[in-house]
Amino acid sequence: MRLWIPFLCSLFLSLASLAETKEKIIWYKPNWPPYYMPTGSQVGEGHIDKLLDILQKQFPNIQFESSYYPLTSLKEMRERRPNTCNVSHLRTKDREKVAYFTAFYIQPPPQLVFRKSDWKEKLYEAKVVSLAQTLTDTKMHGGFSEERSYGANLDPLIKAKAKSSQIEMIPGASDSTSVLNMISADKIDYSIEYPEVVEYLLKNKLANGNFALTEVEEQREPVVVHIACSKTDWGRKTILQLDAEIGRAHV
Repeated sequence: MRLWIPFLCSLFLSLASLAETKEKIIWYKPNWPPYYMPTGSQVGEGHIDKLLDILQKQFPNIQFESSYYPLTSLKEMRERRPNTCNVSHLRTKDREKVAYFTAFYIQPPPQLVFRKSDWKEKLYEAKVVSLAQTLTDTKMHGGFSEERSYGANLDPLIKAKAKSSQIEMIPGASDSTSVLNMISADKIDYSIEYPEVVEYLLKNKLANGNFALTEVEEQREPVVVHIACSKTDWGRKTILQLDAEIGRAHV
């Protein structure tokens, strides 16, 4: 029996070492309900939190770890820990320079959000509004997050007018609550947001105001949301693994 003790100790140490070196994916998740729930009684119960739980079951040999962050700190966090992945990214040419992508899910497009009074008096309760025309309207002052993508169709329109006095580019990737409250406070007249985000924030009293949403003429089709992993050897290998598994799940 004594002869087995050193062997068993060695075996346990080896197994412990294997557990410690188990492959890991760190998912950076923004504080963005209802897609992600970082705090409170519903922590981890966001729409995309749950999608990742389903994806984790397809990778029993890889440990998924979540790291929530304020929207404004994504760039800093990427620099600090480069071998990471993000969910709910729209794919753009600028982002392709720093990340590998694979399509994850499709969702309804974002919409223009106005104060309801402006929607009635200035837009005559329009159901569909052109962003290009609204950006040139001297009676309207729009606000958009500098580092957020609103989609390949809308980003160029916003960028072309970014230096206009009618547009405020909000530093960083400001959270949805702040932008909606800026509209309520008459600091800006409109922005772009997903309807379910607006609905959730109002229902849970995380934002205040009386808003109207309209379809954006230039983006009426659903948007493809991607997983993005660091543009490193690790990121390329990881995105290929995820892409293969997601592909099988869609068959």
